[in-house]
Amino acid sequence: MKKLFLILLLIPVLGLTSCVKQKDCECGLSGKFVYYDPPEEIIYCGNFKNVNALFISENKGMYYITGTIPNKYQVNDTINVSLCLKEVKKSGCRFYGVSVIYNLTCIEKEE
Repeated sequence: MKKLFLILLLIPVLGLTSCVKQKDCECGLSGKFVYYDPPEEIIYCGNFKNVNALFISENKGMYYITGTIPNKYQVNDTINVSLCLKEVKKSGCRFYGVSVIYNLTCIEKEE
């Protein structure tokens, strides 16, 4: 009975942690969003890691994105967006490859 109660409590919490806000993104990041289907494999600190998207900011910074991507942004096209990112892993790795990957916290299409 205790296990069932704990499971029922965790379901809403886990569901809320994967939501990505889809309007009023005011984090100052604008640029091109590219969704990967299937996920793209990159080298992250000397190891292979799958990422779901790439964001190229207006100042040409590149951000590899893992985690949840809202369905409406899972398209085979480059989209102009504003978004907010949360750093997933930052490593002081001394190996080759990407040293930081991100999760989306907010994304909205720009016209």
